[in-house]
Amino acid sequence: MNVERELPGNFVLTAGYAGSRSHRILVDGSNLNVSSPSACGVVPGYTLGCGIPAAPFGPFTTIAAIADSGSARYDSLQVKGETKSARHGLYVLVGYTYARNFDSGFNDGLGSSAGVTYWPLPGTTRADWSLSQIQLNHNFTTSVLYDLPFGRGKQFGGNWNGVTNAILGNWQVNVIEKATSGFPIFIIASNNSSGVNLTNNGNNFVRPDQLCSARADNPTLSKWFNTQCFAD
Repeated sequence: MNVERELPGNFVLTAGYAGSRSHRILVDGSNLNVSSPSACGVVPGYTLGCGIPAAPFGPFTTIAAIADSGSARYDSLQVKGETKSARHGLYVLVGYTYARNFDSGFNDGLGSSAGVTYWPLPGTTRADWSLSQIQLNHNFTTSVLYDLPFGRGKQFGGNWNGVTNAILGNWQVNVIEKATSGFPIFIIASNNSSGVNLTNNGNNFVRPDQLCSARADNPTLSKWFNTQCFAD
């Protein structure tokens, strides 16, 4: 849904909302043959393995669940400004989007080397509802096109012959700038002491507990978040 208005100076301003809802997305990778006594009473509604230390399906290593149970949601405010001056040969397009994108645990392929393929434990789909791996808070672009005043019908070179005009006339200068905020990163720990077998591409890992704000007071290239805020 957009609202558009023309302002003085041939400037057109457009503001709008864009969003989407996705349900029943096909997912796989959740192993039903796991249990986590440590999740009992901690994860709301979790009961599998509570009081039963062994995996529920005994001798089987993996019971892979494939179901159309994934969900996603996108909401955004989009603003665009556009102007063109035939007199000065100037065209400007400015666009900005503020967005929030959530999903129920799509596999991470951007920040960390491995992410949980959907839900780490059966029955915890709601626990994974959070910012998507493709979330961008801010997205800004601008384009400026300027027709140089050289060539037939222009301020300079109006009487040039065909050869001269083909070489020196009708040139244009373009500038395109794009700036975005960063993507979320999934934090994982290679020291898996949870008792739950979570694997991705053969690597065993676990999601750590976050104890405090992970923002670093003095970030550096080698340590740009507070690692002390995470524990196995």
